[in-house]
Amino acid sequence: APTPAPTPQPCDVTVVTSGFSFVPQSVLITVGQRVCFVPGGGHNVIEVVDGSSCSPLNPAAFGSHTLGEPVQHTFTSPGTFHYICTPHCALGMRGVIEVASAPSAAPTVLPTVAPTASCNGVPDAPICATVNCSVFG
Repeated sequence: APTPAPTPQPCDVTVVTSGFSFVPQSVLITVGQRVCFVPGGGHNVIEVVDGSSCSPLNPAAFGSHTLGEPVQHTFTSPGTFHYICTPHCALGMRGVIEVASAPSAAPTVLPTVAPTASCNGVPDAPICATVNCSVFG
């Protein structure tokens, strides 16, 4: 039997093109989140070294030189990742992904429950301190 195609991973953020801009242009995510880029027909998405460069990284961690090709990338380390549309970089078509460290699980604080004593069925009876009553009621 043929192996079924893997199920596409959902996108945490989708970046599209509008005119000569990426929308949104700046994205903040955490490690492990997936960004999907959906460029229009005359655009592409490719990683660059910084926000002022129009030279794609070689090799780029994400992106494609093919115009109109959708790109998906899961960011596995914190940092700042810049990208451009190569045909329109000189027109300012660039974006940035800020990847924060994954939040650590918040410590679980359990409520403090003070033990209670009872004296002849009366919880926390003050008389328990002065007479010989059972702490079991």
